[in-house]
Amino acid sequence: MNRRDFYLGLSLINGVGPILALRIAKRYPSRDLLISAPLEEVTAIEGVRSDTARNILSFNWDIEVQQEKEKAERCGVDIVTIEDAGYPARLREIYAPPVILYKKGEFKDDDRISIAIVGSRLPTPYGRTMTERLAKGLAERGVTVVSGFARGIDTIAHTSSLKSGGRTIAVLGSGLDIIYPSENRELAKEIIKNGAIISEFPMGCQPERMNFPRRNRIISGLTTGTIVVEAAEKSGAIITANYALEQGRDVFAVPGPVSSAKSRGTNRLIKMGAKLVEDADDVIEEFSASLKISLEGKKGERRENIELTDEEKNLYNFIPDDGIDIDNLIEVSNLPAGRVSAILLKLEIKGLVRKMSGSIFKS
Repeated sequence: MNRRDFYLGLSLINGVGPILALRIAKRYPSRDLLISAPLEEVTAIEGVRSDTARNILSFNWDIEVQQEKEKAERCGVDIVTIEDAGYPARLREIYAPPVILYKKGEFKDDDRISIAIVGSRLPTPYGRTMTERLAKGLAERGVTVVSGFARGIDTIAHTSSLKSGGRTIAVLGSGLDIIYPSENRELAKEIIKNGAIISEFPMGCQPERMNFPRRNRIISGLTTGTIVVEAAEKSGAIITANYALEQGRDVFAVPGPVSSAKSRGTNRLIKMGAKLVEDADDVIEEFSASLKISLEGKKGERRENIELTDEEKNLYNFIPDDGIDIDNLIEVSNLPAGRVSAILLKLEIKGLVRKMSGSIFKS
């Protein structure tokens, strides 16, 4: 068994997290040395309990690893280990880096200049507008936008980056064969074309609540800094910001009304020393010297002639300037709900429609 399969096997064993996996791999350079070790010796590794040691020694390495590789291959998923050249260098620097990353899409050298944008799953119109503004400004300057693929701010950040011709990376809290939330399936396909969707969780892993704090450390770990747009005082976005601080990364926050519960977390971050941001320039200025990002950036040129398929043209013609509810759009277009959602996403990325609150779309 090679070293890559060894790491994959360790990541699949119940009770072995990333810290233990790294300790075990340091103590035992190969699977064969590990499984031939006595139980007492394995238990002597810091953090390895007796039940975990038994799980390690009884684990069916060849079958489990091969099955996982086959599941990934069937779904077009690449498996990257912490020792591979393609593993993100910045992520390798954090405490408890994932030893395995599942990936669809590509990492590129340009992704080393990246910023996370996170926030509420139920943003206000103000939060939506600020997310669009920040993601657009960063994408136009060649900055990769990273987020957690959740409803709300995360989805808006990914979509706005793509709409502006930028790259984006989505970090999931489930296996890559389980796209959550399900309404983002079409968005996942678009992200794969212009970035990547990634996860440390094995194939078939459900999006359980306990997964998301682990996902959040990867979001902040991949990036130079994290922007929190809207967040309550106790929220996943604040957890991500705390990880960023622990990892020595910059934290930015968008100020909001003191009367808004969804701005209490961001306003508190500013009080604690987070950098207040109003637009992408506020973020870029922090890195312009060290990362040599021009403040003028790589401004995207607006496409005058946007190519549309016949299906996209037909649906677009049903969308009035003052907007239409998606249910009404499904009815008047006589198209299946899933198809309408997929076409709307493509029109949104092309900058022809905009999603408002309450599932209203405007041209």
